[in-house]
Amino acid sequence: MANNKKKNNVQRLVDDFDVLLGKTNTVVAELVISTEDTAAAVEKMTAAADELIAAIKEKKNAKST
Repeated sequence: MANNKKKNNVQRLVDDFDVLLGKTNTVVAELVISTEDTAAAVEKMTAAADELIAAIKEKKNAKST
């Protein structure tokens, strides 16, 4: 009976570990998506900053002529 109880406890620990591993995998997947979203946002902000710099330079050049 004690051996059966140990098996049940071990199985419960394995099941708990599987649940935690699944949750960890979910969090990691969400983090990857979030990182990809952040990278895309940074690219957009960089493009907008480049456009702003170009517009400022254009305006500055127009004033000097």
